[in-house]
Amino acid sequence: MQRSQVSIAGPSDVDGLIKESDLIVIGKIEQSLEEAEPIVTRATDGAISSAASLVKMTVRKVFKGDPNLRNQTIKIGQSIVILSDKRGKPYISAIETVQPYQKGRYLLFLKKGNGVDAYFATTLFYGRHNIDGTDNSEEEIDSPSYQTVRKIVRQRFKED
Repeated sequence: MQRSQVSIAGPSDVDGLIKESDLIVIGKIEQSLEEAEPIVTRATDGAISSAASLVKMTVRKVFKGDPNLRNQTIKIGQSIVILSDKRGKPYISAIETVQPYQKGRYLLFLKKGNGVDAYFATTLFYGRHNIDGTDNSEEEIDSPSYQTVRKIVRQRFKED
């Protein structure tokens, strides 16, 4: 596992998340990290300058953004990807403590990808909320502000 540290500024409160997000949806992630589509950008010297992967999500409910996306499949980007080293041995490359999406239902606050036909969580942690218990990585985030936001968004944005 290779982890990179980056500073990704973004809103850390519910109102900021809503304002900064292009799309707010509840949907089902249909693919695991192993099934994800890798997107790798290389510098002129061949070194990897950025890496992410895309998973498919079927949208069930749209709170903000294009209502026609309901029951459609969109691509969700994540800052974690499986790559191969020079010997062809696979390894996982990730930003900080980002965990891959699991196959399950999520409430996502999303921004349109830059130069890619996909959406990415508005911030690494605050924009992603598993709602069916398939992903317990949120339980491990030791941040009182994140836990407060998580509680509020789960009350405010419901599947019905």
